[in-house]
Amino acid sequence: MNSPAVQLYQWAGHVDDKYQYSSDNKDCRVHGWISTKLHTGFWVITPSNEFKMGGPVKQDLTSHAGPISLSMFFSTHYAGVTSVISFGEGETWKKVFGPVFIYVNSVSRSEDPLKLWADAKEQMFIETQSWPYDFPASADFLPAEQRGGEIKIGHITFEPPRIGPTVWEIGIPDRTAAEFFVPDPNPGLMNQLYLDQADKFRQYGLWDSYTNLYPDHDLVYTVETCNYQTDWFFAQVNRKTGKTYKPTTWTIKFNLTNVVNDSSASYTLRIALASATDAELQVRINDASKAPFFSTGLIGKDNTVARHGIHGFYWLFTVNIPASMLFAGSTNAIYLTQSRAWIPWRNVMYDCLRLEAPYTNNTDMDKARSRLMLLGWLAIHCVSFFLVDSVADNVTGNSRKCSSSSVKLRISHDHVVMDNGIVKLELTKPSGLISGISYGGVNNVLEYKNKETQRGYWDIVWSRPEINQSNFDMLHSTSFKVISLTKEQLEVSFNITWNVSLGVSGLPLNIDKRFIMLRGVSGFYSYAIFEHKKGWPDLNIDEARIAFKLDKNIYVHGWISSNRHIGFWVITPSDEFRAGGPVKPDLTSHAGEETQIHELVYNPPRNGPTLWEIGIPDRTASEFYIPDPAPEFMNNLYIKHPEKFRQYGLWDRYTDLYPTDDLKYLVGVSDFRKDWFFAHVNRKADKKKYMPTTWQISFYVKNVVRNENYTLRLALASATLAEIQVRVNDPNKKQPHFTTGRIGKDNAIARHGNHGRHWLYSVNVMGSQLVNGNNTIYLKQARGGSPFTGVMYDYIRLEGPS
Repeated sequence: MNSPAVQLYQWAGHVDDKYQYSSDNKDCRVHGWISTKLHTGFWVITPSNEFKMGGPVKQDLTSHAGPISLSMFFSTHYAGVTSVISFGEGETWKKVFGPVFIYVNSVSRSEDPLKLWADAKEQMFIETQSWPYDFPASADFLPAEQRGGEIKIGHITFEPPRIGPTVWEIGIPDRTAAEFFVPDPNPGLMNQLYLDQADKFRQYGLWDSYTNLYPDHDLVYTVETCNYQTDWFFAQVNRKTGKTYKPTTWTIKFNLTNVVNDSSASYTLRIALASATDAELQVRINDASKAPFFSTGLIGKDNTVARHGIHGFYWLFTVNIPASMLFAGSTNAIYLTQSRAWIPWRNVMYDCLRLEAPYTNNTDMDKARSRLMLLGWLAIHCVSFFLVDSVADNVTGNSRKCSSSSVKLRISHDHVVMDNGIVKLELTKPSGLISGISYGGVNNVLEYKNKETQRGYWDIVWSRPEINQSNFDMLHSTSFKVISLTKEQLEVSFNITWNVSLGVSGLPLNIDKRFIMLRGVSGFYSYAIFEHKKGWPDLNIDEARIAFKLDKNIYVHGWISSNRHIGFWVITPSDEFRAGGPVKPDLTSHAGEETQIHELVYNPPRNGPTLWEIGIPDRTASEFYIPDPAPEFMNNLYIKHPEKFRQYGLWDRYTDLYPTDDLKYLVGVSDFRKDWFFAHVNRKADKKKYMPTTWQISFYVKNVVRNENYTLRLALASATLAEIQVRVNDPNKKQPHFTTGRIGKDNAIARHGNHGRHWLYSVNVMGSQLVNGNNTIYLKQARGGSPFTGVMYDYIRLEGPS
């Protein structure tokens, strides 16, 4: 480790804090630290999220500077009081949090310490596959045979609120503000880790960048010319003026060619907020000086901006605007004022804003399109896990290996030691605090300079509703018990029992902290049972977690030690005991390796507003319809599996589904998840012959701009010896309007993939080629002869004139 003076010099002009390493619950199954001194890793593995609270997009902490590793089960971070667990007087409750797995590993000094990270991910996969565990001895932890099973309830379709066709939309309805403009940080407040990352929002002090960008006048967004990726600041914050902060008013300007001439008609403004903190959003229409037409009132305690997040608690407001308030043939303005001032962190983040015209009989198509957009968004956020190449031969660790040493327990007056010959865990008795973890010749990977009560522990933050005071409690137990002890397994318990004599000063919970050690396993497991009994006082719990404070001389700012090549990992085999759900971000670790390059910004091609879109721009065809395989070709591994495309022979299923006529897709009515085959392949005509196929996209255009260009974006996820020909409104034209020529050698269809090399084509379609009313685009894959000749689409989008 470098001297403190050298370290201070290295980090001068940089900011690092725990919120910069928050993570959504769904994204955090393993996190930890690697020491480049000792080549050891320390990991927290969460095998399941079922014990966490708050849902998949609940964000939470993972690590602190120090270094400290956390396992958060629930908290108010990024959600505020909405995520507090509250019990009324006498209300009964009992919950198991965990187990999580604390995993340690190491490699020799001659090897790359980053192998420890690969090994930790492999161990995470092993733990998740082993869930629910069969070894916890508590009757409150239900084994697999006592748990619920799969219930087939059919399709449940959520139709998002929709009154009429979209006039304009700003943002993407994905419950985050990630698509909006995030500025570069102040050079003096920079964290090098997030310079060129998609999560640049984690930089410190971005709230003051708004004042730098808009020093005198607030943001003005003109629908017809602005791009929300570059012209809409990611958070509506206050403007810094001297030593105080003042409210800001953002303006959305737009033109309406026609306004519905009906005294009872209303336009609908949808305001979806990704986060709010002590904010009040006021809406005014075409007159900024009037009293607000609508106000949210004071909302939100997420504190997302201050905590470097991009979403918090979600809000959706619907504002009905009488048609009489809008102007036809001239510019309209909607004024959005965040009226609460004085500090920088009173703000809102927008998820999406949309103006809808009044409902007419012609809006069914648009309503269906809205539903498809939402379903597409849900598909994007599915979580997947992957296996890494095994490094078990070189990495010491790799739990569940055979060991000649049986599990041993030593009990003294004030300590309990659990030892399996690989890892030694020392706990204080009877308090149940973690005072030492020995591994690989390292006497203690925890910060031995701390008091032994300040090295590793369970803790909670709680309060009594009638007393306005929060309490931080490290859960010092009062009794100890051995639950089980064999050569293969050891489980111990540390209990806290509440009684009425403790009065208002005591925590009204029974808490049973458990620690488990298995033979041959490079780590240990921990879980806890919290219980609130009938007749007990009311209680609020804000946060519960496990914290490990690692030795600063070994684990230096998120790296692995190169001296001893040892790693310490926290593996959470399940998220069922966490609060906030899979996309709840939380802290994991601080700082990591980076390569400093200048800022690179990619702006995807865009010529005008979207008229319709099929698919999700993710460079794969995974969102489209994948059929069941022929029974004789079935691989049982991929039945009801998200990678169903890996089944053999799916190319011939197109002929089964479309024996005579090719695929026809009606925009606004069809659903790409079930009506768009995942690969544009040839039709099997007989046993040895495959014929080209032509797919149709039918859509409605109300008012065609005849002297302007429309743009058809064809994004291909894969191509194999294929040629896509495009024709517009006439399938029999000899010459196609556009052709890709013969492209691709991916062979992704034959090799059971859902993507290969990406291709993007922009096809200009003159307005004179379209008609007012129904139109059809014909996509012909013109190369026949083989079942494997074809393309996979990533997405197809038609854009209107700019």
